[in-house]
Amino acid sequence: MKKTIIAIAMALVISLALLVGCGKNDSTSQGGVLVLSVNPEIAVEYDENGLVTGVTARNDDAKAIVDSCEDLVGKETRVAVTTLVEKIGDAGFFVEEIEGEGRKISIEIEEGSSVPNDTFLKDIISDVRSLVKTKGWKTPLLLKNGTDYGYSNYKDSDYDDSNYDNDSDYSDYDDSNYDNDSDYSDYDDSDYSSKKQSKPSKPAPKPAAPSNNSDYSDYSDYDDSDYDD
Repeated sequence: MKKTIIAIAMALVISLALLVGCGKNDSTSQGGVLVLSVNPEIAVEYDENGLVTGVTARNDDAKAIVDSCEDLVGKETRVAVTTLVEKIGDAGFFVEEIEGEGRKISIEIEEGSSVPNDTFLKDIISDVRSLVKTKGWKTPLLLKNGTDYGYSNYKDSDYDDSNYDNDSDYSDYDDSNYDNDSDYSDYDDSDYSSKKQSKPSKPAPKPAAPSNNSDYSDYSDYDDSDYDD
């Protein structure tokens, strides 16, 4: 009888341990890893609430950046990522080029990760873009694997070759402003071209030569035929 009770008790303990273990695994699986890459590559680990649980340098350039950022653990991921981007930019990495092309800010959620809410990636991108604009950096932002986490793959076009062709701040400017500007629409070359092309008018006719005996014109009806033979 005692052996049966002990066996049942042990089974209950094992079952409870398994349940606790599953609970921990579920909690961990709700977090994930965000990889920030410029040339320095940094992994930002976060929990189910989007709070940072660890920051890891993945190459030599990243080590100095991570060492210069203190107390990132426990902060929101968006705050940590923005801080890291600022440190990378201040270190001059956005000025350098790779094979003649400027560097890009790449953000990727590693496979198997989950995001804490629907605006997780959107908030991070918004904060990074705001920082880049404030700093005046001409650095495009690229989001990888965004579609796997409810956000379309994103490529920042604000700083590519079409920056000034399609940027709304400059969209009012166009060569047509001076071709069709209403302030000048009444102007037409025809006002002057017609004068250039028209033939000169004929000179005014010379005055008629005065007739003989003009002083006696009142008697022009006089005919001396009455006195003819």
